[in-house]
Order: sequence, then C-alpha cells, then structure tokens
Amino acid sequence: MAGCLTALMVALIALISQSVARAQSCAPVTKCELISTTGNYCVPADTLLTSTGGDCLVIAAPNVSLNLEDQANFTGSINGAGTGAGIRVMTRATSFSLRIGSCWAINNFNVGIEDDGAAAPSLNSPSILCAPLIANVNYGIDFYEVIGGHYSGSADISANVEGVLINGGSQNYIAGAYKTLPPPASGVEPIMRILEGRNGVHIRNSEHNTVLAIQVESASTQGIFIDGSSGNIVSQNQILGDDITLIGIRANSSSVDNFILQNSAAMDTYYDLFQGTTATTVGCNGNVWSDNHFGTANQSCIQ
Repeated sequence: MAGCLTALMVALIALISQSVARAQSCAPVTKCELISTTGNYCVPADTLLTSTGGDCLVIAAPNVSLNLEDQANFTGSINGAGTGAGIRVMTRATSFSLRIGSCWAINNFNVGIEDDGAAAPSLNSPSILCAPLIANVNYGIDFYEVIGGHYSGSADISANVEGVLINGGSQNYIAGAYKTLPPPASGVEPIMRILEGRNGVHIRNSEHNTVLAIQVESASTQGIFIDGSSGNIVSQNQILGDDITLIGIRANSSSVDNFILQNSAAMDTYYDLFQGTTATTVGCNGNVWSDNHFGTANQSCIQ
C-alpha cells in the first residue's frame, strides 16, 4: 500500500512540474515582428533586435505577456532608425503584460514604449542593479488614451521631448521604486530617472493618474507638467533643477483638483513649484500643494 502511495505521489509531482513548466514556457522572439496571437513570449538575453525603419515589436492581440529576459550587461538591445516605437501596444492588445529584465536598452526610436490605448497594460522593470535604458528617443514612455495602465520599477530615460507622457485617458499609475521599502517621504533616491527631456513627466488632458517616486535629473522646461488635467496625484518625486530646468513642478491654470504632495524640487531657474493663474483664479485653483520640499514658489498656497 505504501509503495502504491509513493508511486502516486511521484506521478502527481511529475504532473504538477509539467504543468508549471508549460505555464512558464514562452515563444522566443529573436527579431522585430508583429505579435498577433495571445500567449507568452520572451526575448532571450543577449538578443539584438534591429528595425531599419518604423516599429520593432508590435503587440496586436489581447492577453499577451512579453518578457525581456535578464542579462548581465547591455549585450541585448532593441535598436531603431529614428522612427516608430521600440515596443508598440495596439488598442486591441488589452491586458498586455511586459517585464523588462536587467540591462536592456531601447535605442533610437521616435518612442521607446508606446501604448495606443490598450486597456490596463502592466509594465514592470524590477532590476535595481542594472536598470533598463531608453535613449535617443523623442518620447520615452507614451500612454495615449490609456485607461488603467501601470508602469512601475526602474528605468533610465533620456528623451528629446518627453520622458514620460500621459496623453488623455485616466487612472494610470507610473512609479519608480525605492532602494528601501516602504518608501520614505524624502531622502532616498528613486530608481526611475528621467535623465533628459523638454519635460520630465507630462500629464496632458488626463485625469485620476498617479505619478510617484520619479527622479527628474535634467529637463529643459518642466520637471513635471500637469497640463489641462484634474484629479491626479503627484507625490514623492524629486526634481533636480541644477539651474537647467525652468520650473520644477507646474500645474497650469486649466488644471484643477490635483494633489501635489511630498515632492522635492530645488535649484530651478524660475520657480521650483508653480501654480498657473488667470484673472479669475482663486488661490491654487482647487489644487492641493502640501508637504513639499522646495526653495521657491509663485503662490503662498503652495506648501
């Protein structure tokens, strides 16, 4: 009887192992291509994907999972010719999941990662020691009319125009990660960094988004720009102006009912924190500026 039970247990363990292996298996992607079938996909470490023009990886099916596998250095990368997107997520690609492993680079596109309105995409780059690099692009990450999108983790983004653009849509969550958890209010460096751009983060005509724990090191105009947008939470971000950035965090006069909390901004050319006004604006226009660390601000209601 004991022998039969042992044999049964071995068979069950083997069956479970096979099931796990199947669940974890993925179709390898080794060139730029259109992914039009639901499933799990992975780009093996040290793979070079090169586009001679336009997009490289295009996600055009729902429930696709894509994993850029961890690598020891930047030997694997996604390279373009100055146009298109490194990874483009089409509108119909709902519930897309992307994991960017350590030491990946997305280079020389118009947009590094672009979501064209797919619902609830999840993007994650968990590496602390070797953050992914998005460089030589006009836009680092572009959420266009996305609802419920999520990007969290580490990244170094160097863009000509916008490091992160949330354009329309709502209820998106963009967050760096701290080297210690839980994140303190200040004093610890986030590991999603905007290294260059006209705007570090631009929230345009969008509502109820969260921008959390991002460090903007160099932005020629604004570190974070809340533009015609309402109900957003901008919190625990760091703007390092270094006399390059004109304004650290700016909410223009058409942006109302936003919460700008526990951010740090210093050494910006004009103001660290700026509330846009008109002749009829009262106070901070319904925006709550609280518990921020800064040197200069244009309104007394900014705290």
